[in-house]
Amino acid sequence: MEDIFVKNDMVHNESKNNLDNINNETKTNENEGISLRDLFGIIRKHILAILVLIGLGTVCGLGYNFIEPKVYEANATMLVSPSNNNSSEVIGSVSEYQYSSYISKTYVVFITQDIVMDKVSDDLKSNLGLTVSTNELQKNTTATLESSSLVVKVNYTSSDAKTSQTIVNYIVKDAVEVANFKNSETSEPSYKLLYGNIAVLSEAKEGTKVSHLARNVLIGLACGVVIAIIYTWIREGLNNYFKDSNEVESTLGLPVLSEIPFYDVKIDSKEKKGSK
Repeated sequence: MEDIFVKNDMVHNESKNNLDNINNETKTNENEGISLRDLFGIIRKHILAILVLIGLGTVCGLGYNFIEPKVYEANATMLVSPSNNNSSEVIGSVSEYQYSSYISKTYVVFITQDIVMDKVSDDLKSNLGLTVSTNELQKNTTATLESSSLVVKVNYTSSDAKTSQTIVNYIVKDAVEVANFKNSETSEPSYKLLYGNIAVLSEAKEGTKVSHLARNVLIGLACGVVIAIIYTWIREGLNNYFKDSNEVESTLGLPVLSEIPFYDVKIDSKEKKGSK
C-alpha cells in the first residue's frame, strides 16, 4: 500500500509539474507577442477585405471632393517701404532695409487685428450692404510675407469668387488707412511705427477656386487604413480556434499524437435514401 501511495504522489507531482510547465510556456508565448511572420500571415489572410476597405476610403475621399462646398481665394499684395520723417527718426543707425524687414512682420500681424477688421466690416456694410462679422473676416484672412522680400501677401477665402475679391481689396485699403490714421486733435499719427510705411502694391483679381483634392484623398485613404486595421483586429480577436497542430503544441505544451482528417464530402440525396 505504501508503494501505491508513493506512486500516486509521484504521479500527482509529475502532473502538477506538467501543468506548471504548461502555464509557464503559455505566459512566455503571451509575453513574446506576435511575430512579424504572424503579422504578415494575418494580413495575407484578410488581404482582400483590407484592400477593399482602403479602396472604399480612397473613393469616398475622392467623391467628397466633388460634393464639398466650393471655396474661392483672392489675394492682394502690399509693399513695405519706409520713406518718411517718422521712420527715419526710429531707424537711427539701422539700415532702411533692415528696418523694413523688421516692421514687415509687424504688418503681417497688424492686418488681421480687430482695429483693421472692424473698419472693414463697417465699410462693407455701409458701402455695399454686405454683412461680414469681424470674427469671420479674421477666420478667412491670412497675411504672409513673400520669401526674402518686403511684400506682404493678403489672402481671403469665401464661397463666392467676386466676394473674395471685394473683401480682400477692402482689407488692404483699410489697413493702409488705419496705419496712416492721425489724431484729429494733435495731427500726430496714432501709430508712428506704421505711419506711411506701407502701400497697396497690387489689388486682387476675381477669386480662383481652391482645390482640396490631394487632402481629401489622403484623408479618405487614412480612414480606410484605420478601418481595415480595426476590422482585422476584431476578426482576429473573435477567432479563438486553434488553427493547426503546431499552435496546439505551442499553447498547451503537449505533443499532438494524432489528427482526425476532415473530408468535405457531399452525399447525394438519392444515396441517403438508399442507405436507409
